[in-house]
Amino acid sequence: MPADLVDVPAISALLGVSRRTAWRYVEHPGFPEPAAQVSRKRLWKRSAVERWAGKTLPLKFDPRQRQR
Repeated sequence: MPADLVDVPAISALLGVSRRTAWRYVEHPGFPEPAAQVSRKRLWKRSAVERWAGKTLPLKFDPRQRQR
């Protein structure tokens, strides 16, 4: 995998969160669209994920949202 592309486990490590939380992030409205897909694995640009995290984290808890 190129160094500028990250998958969910790499996003987890990059942001210092569990894989489950990383999956919640990628499903969150406003998260960058995947830059590529290899087989069934989605890949995001590292810079886009870092930019999103800088603007968005920490997420605000909304009790009206359904927990998955």
